[in-house]
Amino acid sequence: MGAPEERIPRTGRYADIVHECTLLFSEIGYERASVRMLADRLGMKSGSLYSHMSSKEEVLYWIILDVAQDFFDSGHRAVEAAGSAEDQVRALCRSHMRVISQKKLKVRVYFDEWRRLDQPHQDKIIALRDEYERLLRSLISHGNTNGEFRCEPHLTARLILSALNSTLEWYSAEGPLTAEELADSIIDLFFAGMRQR
Repeated sequence: MGAPEERIPRTGRYADIVHECTLLFSEIGYERASVRMLADRLGMKSGSLYSHMSSKEEVLYWIILDVAQDFFDSGHRAVEAAGSAEDQVRALCRSHMRVISQKKLKVRVYFDEWRRLDQPHQDKIIALRDEYERLLRSLISHGNTNGEFRCEPHLTARLILSALNSTLEWYSAEGPLTAEELADSIIDLFFAGMRQR
């Protein structure tokens, strides 16, 4: 399965709307954020806003898709450039942390609000997320096959992603570690248990 072709509009007034929605949704949540609040932030009337977007949920979808697509695309690129299974897992984790660090507010909206999407849009996000997780599982399975690892791929992949995702709540780019260094520290803890004995 490949990544979907949809991409968030990145220019013009729509990009401003997406940016302000990201700020608003991350500050007070999707449900509490009103179209009037958004219009006020943009210096527009609510009616005028609908000439640029069909609904608040449409913008939420674009925000969430943008993040899910970045995890997917950057993860695949990172893996292609790496060598061994261990190197590939490390590269994927570094890529994952870079997305969290660079798109922190959008990632927060994704993690907190994806269930607010209607079912067809949820299904697209879930499919992309599942494909991304399958990539990590396949790297771990490959490591098991070639003798680098000895671990259960499904559980290990879930635990790694959970550990990386939890950093959204406490990681700061102004702290002592870069996003890549933090990813290395986290995955090194897992490798200690994953490697063949």
